[in-house]
Amino acid sequence: NCMSIKNVVINSGVTSIGDAAFSDCTSLESVTIPDSVTSIGNYAFNNCSGLETIYLEATTPPALCGDNFTDDNYANITLNVPIGTKAIYAAAENWKNFKNIVEVDFTCIDNIEAEGAEGNSVYYDLGGRPVNEPVKGSVYIVDGKKVVL
Repeated sequence: NCMSIKNVVINSGVTSIGDAAFSDCTSLESVTIPDSVTSIGNYAFNNCSGLETIYLEATTPPALCGDNFTDDNYANITLNVPIGTKAIYAAAENWKNFKNIVEVDFTCIDNIEAEGAEGNSVYYDLGGRPVNEPVKGSVYIVDGKKVVL
């Protein structure tokens, strides 16, 4: 039963999503599909009425078999694809039906927040050695967490 699942991140190395894999997961809001997935089975996302966002990391669109999405899904789901691939997805069978295709960079970190890294904290380098004068922009271990100053 997948009625309470909101977000799914499929592990890298998975090559296909089976028929009806997430069918009737009405609470599913987002799914991340790694570049290793080459095919998505029939009805894999059938009746996922809450689905808002799909992250597709593949530069080549995976084969999308059969009926997975309704006209409402095609109009309302945002399809996030790698930079430089929007035109490819917009021309690919079944994927071209999505009205909202957005290019995103899957290779970088957008934002890093460090909490509690100020004040009298003791800084350690990644080798565990104490650092007397931390340098802004460097990575340290503070209170057991990796932080960027």
